[in-house]
Amino acid sequence: KGVATFYFHPEHPDGSSFINEPVDKEEIKVEKKLLDDVVRDCGINHIEFMKIDVEGVETEVLRGGKEAMKISDNVFVEISPHGKGSHSHDYIESFQLLHDAVFSLVGVYDDFFFSKIVH
Repeated sequence: KGVATFYFHPEHPDGSSFINEPVDKEEIKVEKKLLDDVVRDCGINHIEFMKIDVEGVETEVLRGGKEAMKISDNVFVEISPHGKGSHSHDYIESFQLLHDAVFSLVGVYDDFFFSKIVH
Protein backbone atom coordinates (compact mmCIF):
# COMPACT_ATOMS: atom_id res chain seq x y z
CA LYS A 1 0.00 0.00 0.00
CA GLY A 2 1.05 3.60 -0.39
CA VAL A 3 2.64 5.70 -3.09
CA ALA A 4 5.54 4.46 -5.18
CA THR A 5 7.56 5.44 -8.21
CA PHE A 6 6.60 3.59 -11.38
CA TYR A 7 9.18 3.60 -14.18
CA PHE A 8 7.39 3.96 -17.51
CA HIS A 9 9.37 3.05 -20.62
CA PRO A 10 7.81 4.97 -23.57
CA GLU A 11 9.71 2.87 -26.13
CA HIS A 12 8.85 -0.42 -24.40
CA PRO A 13 5.68 0.13 -22.31
CA ASP A 14 5.16 -3.57 -21.56
CA GLY A 15 8.54 -3.53 -19.81
CA SER A 16 7.52 -0.73 -17.45
CA SER A 17 7.95 -1.62 -13.80
CA PHE A 18 8.45 -0.53 -10.21
CA ILE A 19 12.07 -1.68 -10.62
CA ASN A 20 14.42 1.12 -11.65
CA GLU A 21 16.49 -0.14 -14.57
CA PRO A 22 19.20 1.86 -16.36
CA VAL A 23 17.18 2.73 -19.49
CA ASP A 24 15.29 5.81 -20.67
CA LYS A 25 12.15 6.08 -18.62
CA GLU A 26 9.61 8.44 -17.13
CA GLU A 27 9.08 8.38 -13.38
CA ILE A 28 5.42 8.43 -12.39
CA LYS A 29 4.07 8.50 -8.83
CA VAL A 30 1.29 5.94 -8.44
CA GLU A 31 -0.88 4.59 -5.66
CA LYS A 32 -0.22 0.94 -4.82
CA LYS A 33 -2.96 -1.30 -3.48
CA LEU A 34 -2.85 -4.83 -2.17
CA LEU A 35 -4.38 -7.44 -4.47
CA ASP A 36 -6.60 -8.51 -1.57
CA ASP A 37 -7.95 -4.95 -1.23
CA VAL A 38 -8.74 -4.72 -4.96
CA VAL A 39 -10.51 -8.08 -4.94
CA ARG A 40 -12.53 -7.11 -1.85
CA ASP A 41 -13.37 -3.61 -3.16
CA CYS A 42 -14.58 -5.10 -6.47
CA GLY A 43 -16.75 -7.67 -4.67
CA ILE A 44 -15.00 -10.63 -6.28
CA ASN A 45 -15.68 -13.93 -4.48
CA HIS A 46 -14.21 -16.44 -6.95
CA ILE A 47 -11.34 -16.30 -9.45
CA GLU A 48 -11.11 -19.07 -12.03
CA PHE A 49 -7.88 -17.85 -13.63
CA MET A 50 -5.43 -15.22 -12.38
CA LYS A 51 -2.55 -14.00 -14.55
CA ILE A 52 0.27 -12.13 -12.84
CA ASP A 53 2.73 -10.37 -15.14
CA VAL A 54 4.21 -7.47 -13.20
CA GLU A 55 7.81 -7.23 -14.39
CA GLY A 56 9.74 -8.39 -11.35
CA VAL A 57 7.43 -7.68 -8.42
CA GLU A 58 5.52 -10.97 -8.49
CA THR A 59 6.41 -11.84 -4.91
CA GLU A 60 5.05 -8.51 -3.68
CA VAL A 61 1.74 -9.17 -5.50
CA LEU A 62 1.51 -12.67 -4.03
CA ARG A 63 2.31 -11.39 -0.52
CA GLY A 64 -0.57 -8.93 -0.84
CA GLY A 65 -2.92 -11.51 -2.34
CA LYS A 66 -3.11 -14.31 0.19
CA GLU A 67 -6.91 -14.02 0.47
CA ALA A 68 -7.26 -13.72 -3.33
CA MET A 69 -5.28 -16.93 -3.77
CA LYS A 70 -7.70 -18.72 -1.42
CA ILE A 71 -10.56 -18.01 -3.84
CA SER A 72 -8.54 -18.73 -7.00
CA ASP A 73 -8.45 -21.98 -8.94
CA ASN A 74 -5.51 -21.28 -11.26
CA VAL A 75 -2.58 -18.86 -11.33
CA PHE A 76 -0.40 -18.19 -14.36
CA VAL A 77 2.58 -16.15 -13.25
CA GLU A 78 5.58 -14.69 -14.99
CA ILE A 79 8.31 -14.93 -12.39
CA SER A 80 11.16 -12.56 -13.23
CA PRO A 81 13.90 -12.70 -10.60
CA HIS A 82 16.38 -11.13 -13.03
CA GLY A 83 14.76 -7.71 -12.56
CA LYS A 84 16.06 -7.53 -9.00
CA GLY A 85 19.60 -8.53 -9.82
CA SER A 86 21.25 -11.74 -10.86
CA HIS A 87 21.52 -13.00 -7.29
CA SER A 88 17.88 -12.50 -6.31
CA HIS A 89 16.18 -15.56 -4.87
CA ASP A 90 12.83 -13.78 -4.76
CA TYR A 91 11.26 -16.47 -6.95
CA ILE A 92 11.72 -19.02 -4.16
CA GLU A 93 9.37 -17.01 -1.95
CA SER A 94 6.89 -16.77 -4.86
CA PHE A 95 6.87 -20.56 -5.21
CA GLN A 96 6.53 -20.93 -1.42
CA LEU A 97 3.55 -18.54 -1.29
CA LEU A 98 1.82 -20.50 -4.06
CA HIS A 99 2.63 -23.80 -2.33
CA ASP A 100 1.26 -22.46 0.97
CA ALA A 101 -1.96 -21.54 -0.87
CA VAL A 102 -2.26 -25.22 -1.94
CA PHE A 103 -1.33 -24.72 -5.60
CA SER A 104 0.53 -27.34 -7.60
CA LEU A 105 2.84 -26.58 -10.48
CA VAL A 106 1.12 -27.80 -13.63
CA GLY A 107 3.74 -26.78 -16.14
CA VAL A 108 6.24 -24.27 -17.40
CA TYR A 109 5.19 -22.45 -20.57
CA ASP A 110 7.83 -19.69 -20.53
CA ASP A 111 5.85 -18.62 -17.46
CA PHE A 112 4.61 -20.85 -14.64
CA PHE A 113 1.11 -22.37 -14.44
CA PHE A 114 -0.17 -23.38 -11.01
CA SER A 115 -3.52 -24.93 -10.22
CA LYS A 116 -5.56 -26.32 -7.37
CA ILE A 117 -7.44 -28.39 -9.94
CA VAL A 118 -4.88 -30.90 -11.17
CA HIS A 119 -6.15 -33.57 -13.54
